[in-house]
Amino acid sequence: MANISKFALAGALLAGTALVAPTPGNATLVIDSLINGIGFTCADQAACDTSSVVGILSIGTQTFGDVTIFGSVQQQVIGTTNTLNTSSLTVQNNGTSTASIRVVVGATDFTGPNTFFNASGSATFNADIGGTLHVEYYDDPANGQLPGSLLAPTPSGDLVASADKDVTLNSDSFSFNAVGTINDPGLFSMGLVAEGELVAGGEIVSRGQTLTKSTQVPEPASLLMLGTALAGFGWVMNRRRRKNDDTMDNAFAA
Repeated sequence: MANISKFALAGALLAGTALVAPTPGNATLVIDSLINGIGFTCADQAACDTSSVVGILSIGTQTFGDVTIFGSVQQQVIGTTNTLNTSSLTVQNNGTSTASIRVVVGATDFTGPNTFFNASGSATFNADIGGTLHVEYYDDPANGQLPGSLLAPTPSGDLVASADKDVTLNSDSFSFNAVGTINDPGLFSMGLVAEGELVAGGEIVSRGQTLTKSTQVPEPASLLMLGTALAGFGWVMNRRRRKNDDTMDNAFAA
């Protein structure tokens, strides 16, 4: 592993008003989102990043109108094998109508040469009959970057894989894997998109997406294990941070 960088997600919602962190012009990792009509953007090392570990973004509970996201973790790994991963623990729609969700993650400065990719994704749906999920995976040999907009733009580069899920069961699931060839001779960027509709009272649990590039064909099973491990690591990071905050508060109170 030559280097690890980090990308960032989300912002905050205070009294129904979105607090959005600006995207620095030199950021290599950015996220744009549009959740239930509320736009957010954040970049590497911005204030919305609660993790001090470069290469890991850990987020606690965030609310966007009627939609609540209970924890999220993202990671960018740069090296012989390059990986971009995003996962959320639980997403709930607490409103009375269907909510639309679109999240786009982009990361630049991955190192080539890479000739193969593996795209994977998974999610579990509860009480979400009629809901949908659409995922996309992008590769850009030109090392392009997402603009810092609030409209969740399409990542730069080529769409190399995509998948759709229509939720038809009260307890439903989604799993996806695709392997293919690419040509990234030097620095390149990757992008991930997740969008869809979450019905009133519905929830998405353990949603994850991973895009990996290397000079060898990645093993799909290994990628699924990596996504699960990163989601668990993010949960541990959030728990550890909250525990440290509670310890400091108790110390000051004493």
